[in-house]
Amino acid sequence: MIVHHSILVNSLINSHGPDHFQKIVLEADPNEYSGFLMTVSNRLDVHRESCSTWESMLTLYTNQQNISLACTNYLAHYFSSPLEISLLPSILGDLSDYITIVVTSIRLGCTNYHPHFRQCANTPRFCISRQLFCDGYDNCGLNSDETDCSNRLDQIAVTIIDGRGDWSLVVVAAFFAILILLLLFILYNYRMAKARRKFLRTRKRHSSYYGSSIRRFEADVKESEETVALLALGLRKMFPLMPAETANSRQPQIIPTTTDSGFWLSYECWTRLCGCLYELRHSSHYGSSIRRFESDVKESEETVALLAPAETEDEH
Repeated sequence: MIVHHSILVNSLINSHGPDHFQKIVLEADPNEYSGFLMTVSNRLDVHRESCSTWESMLTLYTNQQNISLACTNYLAHYFSSPLEISLLPSILGDLSDYITIVVTSIRLGCTNYHPHFRQCANTPRFCISRQLFCDGYDNCGLNSDETDCSNRLDQIAVTIIDGRGDWSLVVVAAFFAILILLLLFILYNYRMAKARRKFLRTRKRHSSYYGSSIRRFEADVKESEETVALLALGLRKMFPLMPAETANSRQPQIIPTTTDSGFWLSYECWTRLCGCLYELRHSSHYGSSIRRFESDVKESEETVALLAPAETEDEH
């Protein structure tokens, strides 16, 4: 049986048991206590004759030292843990009203303001639980824990907040704080990497789109330049330069204004050229416009070639 604070051995005696001897084994928590303090109070009249008669029957047989109760009225003894007690239950059970046996867990050494333990007044080396003071039982020996119980303020447990306390809590808190910071750092890096990948994908998509658009624009510009060159060539062939005015000729050149066939054919060619320019301006397919323009230029050249002999004859 593990004794956390204190135990009354009288309550463990089974006087009606079948065994001649009863064995009781007590253990203390090794993390809190060092051993036990046994106090025995005998209220029987002790005489020399009765001492020799009752000595064998009123003896506690322990694994460390045997204690005779017949020849003493009071006894206090310290035992290490574990403690084994063998007794006669038939005798001690009937004498429970006169003999009281208390076993208390003892801690060797404690501070004056320990939150759970308090020093015994008669033996400061012995420390017992604060709950055992003024409980009606002798736990420190000589009833020192039962004196001065009128002032109950002495029994209030005081908790001291000390920075030099248990470091395990500080270590655990620091570990969890570092773990949380590490998780936040990993999450931040993951989100940044995800955003960076998204940005690179978007930039690549836009660059491919605008690159193809630029290439198409350059091709359109090139086609437009070719179209302008063809237009210039056609105009140069359709409208040859007028002969310049010489120094000897003082009379201005007279441009015929009559409605001859050459003038109307030139006007018809000019109208076709204007139509081609309009189609080139409003058409989205430059290739088809260029082909139509080339066919019109060819047709105009043939017309000019046919009209050239007739104009020569008219001049003669």
